[in-house]
Amino acid sequence: MTTSPTAADIITQLSRYQDGKPFPAEAVRAAVTLREEITPLLLSALESAASNVPGIKGDDILHIYSMYLLAQFGETRLFPVLLKFFSWPEEAVEDAVGDLIDEDLAQLLVSVYDGDSSSLKTLVENEDASEYVRSAGLEAFAGLAATGKLPREEVVEYFRGLFNGNLKPADSFVWTGLVLACLDLHPGELMKEIRKAYELALVDDELISLEEVETEAKEDLEKVLAQTREHSRPIEDTEESMAWWACFQPLPAAPGQEAQPEKPAAAEPVEAGAKVGRNDPCPCGSEKKFKKCCGKAE
Repeated sequence: MTTSPTAADIITQLSRYQDGKPFPAEAVRAAVTLREEITPLLLSALESAASNVPGIKGDDILHIYSMYLLAQFGETRLFPVLLKFFSWPEEAVEDAVGDLIDEDLAQLLVSVYDGDSSSLKTLVENEDASEYVRSAGLEAFAGLAATGKLPREEVVEYFRGLFNGNLKPADSFVWTGLVLACLDLHPGELMKEIRKAYELALVDDELISLEEVETEAKEDLEKVLAQTREHSRPIEDTEESMAWWACFQPLPAAPGQEAQPEKPAAAEPVEAGAKVGRNDPCPCGSEKKFKKCCGKAE
């Protein structure tokens, strides 16, 4: 007779990973089934990790499962723990979570927002935090406005304050992130500030040009918000969010060994000029948003 795993068993199964080892789908599904019992354990594990991000070892992964599972549960107690975790310096955070910052951090923050916008502002304005984390915080503000968790007018005024002195010129990528967040919110009311930022060469115009911003400013407000709302929806499925990660894919065969089945090759990057929404799935098949994949290349 097979015994069902306990919450403690699941925590053990989710604590370490090895490259090429399949995604632990059964353990993740069991965690969802035992939501009430496992939530305190996941929170405790992540609180511990957030207290010492530089101490996270290379094969530790429980902190990442904890983020996604608690987001799937809509656990608002996760919100301040995420802010603490991602307030550590860039190198420590990126070593601990990799591409999660660029791909899903904003969505995670929106999923578990607890109503304290001031703490999110603190992260955005934290000069010691990763500029990519801070940019994800700005994207989260746009998502919170699009999903009705914050008044859009309030976020617009916050962004205006950042343009007008609350963001230092040296914060290079954060300025670009601010413009991108404005596009998610619709840049209409902030075009004066955006143009000035371009005049002062504060924005990376290879990532997003002023001409592109001007074009998007002509889009319908509700259409823009609807697109942002769609891509800011709460994390609903940890397995869907994580199973495609490279660390869970088969490793290349060693010399003399039979090769493992390869994943289907991704399509070629979308050609420049093709009409694809910034928040739409990238046509190349990467499963990333267009603006974070081939949209960057354009």
